[in-house]
Amino acid sequence: MLRRRHRDTTRRHARTIKQMRASIQQAASSPDAAAPREEFVTGLHQRLRAEIESQTDSYNTEQPAPSRPHPHRRRVLQIAAGATGAAALFAAGDKVGQLRTPDSSGGTLNPEAGRWTPVATQAEVTAHPAVTFSVANVDGVITTDTGRLAALSGICTHQGCLLRLDAAQRRLDCPCHATTFSLTGEVLHHALPKAPPPLPHLQVRERGDHIEVLLPPE
Repeated sequence: MLRRRHRDTTRRHARTIKQMRASIQQAASSPDAAAPREEFVTGLHQRLRAEIESQTDSYNTEQPAPSRPHPHRRRVLQIAAGATGAAALFAAGDKVGQLRTPDSSGGTLNPEAGRWTPVATQAEVTAHPAVTFSVANVDGVITTDTGRLAALSGICTHQGCLLRLDAAQRRLDCPCHATTFSLTGEVLHHALPKAPPPLPHLQVRERGDHIEVLLPPE
């Protein structure tokens, strides 16, 4: 019974995060996307806070004396830890703690209980220098720009905005603060006080006619 209630709660959080990501994409496409409106960020804070409180209430009711945070509650709290200003967008886009990167210098993301998931076809990758995907709550980019198959996170490392692929210029553009990344993940341009970290990589492989990336389960 408790496990079923936890699964239902987790699915509800996943739906909420998908809705937040849709709001982020809509806001990023507006003419003033370079400076997200205060009410937009405030609204995200309120939704995150409501999710955290509901998760906490549910957990406290079902488990009155835990020795450590329940993993489902811990995932939501990981969002709150990064929810300062627009950084809340990154926490939501970071798949609720399901992906871990070893350091702040890029590196490779290592999913917990990951599984190989098809994200593109060989034909797509052959025809284009880069292909974006959004699968299992993960946004990423498949590229062969260096002559080798690679997969990158499609989320800006500054404040978590969804990157836009500029295939003609072979780069990824952040609509929030005019930062650009190469198709290998390095920062090409920024107007920030400090350069953000490079984009982390994802584990990728070819399997038959498909390109697969190691992703966390949905």
